[in-house]
Amino acid sequence: MAQFSITIPNEFLPALDELVVQNGAGTRDLWLRNTIGNILIQYQVQKDLLQPIQRRTLELTNLWR
Repeated sequence: MAQFSITIPNEFLPALDELVVQNGAGTRDLWLRNTIGNILIQYQVQKDLLQPIQRRTLELTNLWR
């Protein structure tokens, strides 16, 4: 597993802390890990399934024509 270091300007720490509380993540690190994980998972699912979904959408759309 890769590790990254992210530098967040102090001006954004209050907003980050609000997001941590709103999401019940517990810590900044956990919130960031979950958020980045969700982005990567969503990207991979879209990448894997976009063509089949587009193909099926076109098939179903053609039924209405």
